[in-house]
Amino acid sequence: MNLFGEAARVLADYGFCKGELEDDAGRRCALGALLHAGLGSSALDRYAAADVAAERIAVNLGVDGPHSIPGDSALHPLARWSDAPERTAKDVVLLFTELAHDPALEGS
Repeated sequence: MNLFGEAARVLADYGFCKGELEDDAGRRCALGALLHAGLGSSALDRYAAADVAAERIAVNLGVDGPHSIPGDSALHPLARWSDAPERTAKDVVLLFTELAHDPALEGS
């Protein structure tokens, strides 16, 4: 399973939240799910993989803005997209599932 597929599974298993990477109940935001999906790697590799995946998602969604803001995940384009009031867990899982099966992103 690739990073996107694993992130979709993380959201299905733990639930979805907004405004923080992980809430007190263990639910994750989109970016938090990507970070958790890379847990088999070193911390540096996980953050790098999540950032690359999030940048690819931001490009696919046409979201503008900085792609990596150390210490402020709320400014990340993926975080802004997933934290939007109209965004649902289903939207995020659907996006990750679609990207998991995108041949152009093979190996992500």
